[in-house]
Amino acid sequence: LNRGMTTGKPTDTSLFKRVLPIEATNDRIDVTPIVGNDFQLAYFTDMGMSQESIYLASMRIAPIQCMGTGHPVTSACPEMDYFISGAEVETKDRPEDNYDERLVLLPGLSVQPVKPKYTPKFTPKPEFFVINLPWMHMKNNCEMAELLRTILDRAHRKVHYSIFPGCSMTRNSSHMALIQDYARILPEDSFYIHPSYPYQDYMEQQELGRFTMHSFPFGGGTTAVDSLIIGCPLTVPRGRHEYNRYPAAILELSLIPI
Repeated sequence: LNRGMTTGKPTDTSLFKRVLPIEATNDRIDVTPIVGNDFQLAYFTDMGMSQESIYLASMRIAPIQCMGTGHPVTSACPEMDYFISGAEVETKDRPEDNYDERLVLLPGLSVQPVKPKYTPKFTPKPEFFVINLPWMHMKNNCEMAELLRTILDRAHRKVHYSIFPGCSMTRNSSHMALIQDYARILPEDSFYIHPSYPYQDYMEQQELGRFTMHSFPFGGGTTAVDSLIIGCPLTVPRGRHEYNRYPAAILELSLIPI
């Protein structure tokens, strides 16, 4: 099953004998291509990051349904049977407690970050202290905003927060609302909420930061790699769940001589 052409990029079908495009539009999904199927098992590389994955999993399109770590968090879907994860990336003490599905641990299974296609420009830093916050919409919340306020109150120099909510805020028409919400807690001159940029521009803006701070307990694997590529230090608390253990693991591996 293919998520569809929502990314605007050609779909790579070389690994599959047959591809059936399924795409959700305007809160509707056309499942005509899979009506009357004889699927025995449905494997979702991730669930939750696209409407299609949520709809199809909830419809139980196969007698057995399982998911992988493309979005490494439990689906909370009663129709999802198994979560396929790696023995080395889960906690040793009862990792199954973190999943609604039955957890299957395979030795050697993990993730391999893709190296960003960006060459650092080593842009001069501004005089004030910029902290990068590459937080998608769900990572921006009242608790984190209050923490940012505490940092401001304790700082001995001017601190400026550079917030990157990504295209999720633009797509949901929430950009202005997010600015207003932050302004209720933080001084208006202490933060800037960036619009959605093309990748190269996004990385250039990141280079202005002194370090990157993650919104714990959320994860941040891709943003951790982005920071390392541009030589920007980052804070990565290690959590109990797989999705918030990736950044710390990536940072540890980057410190090991190869």
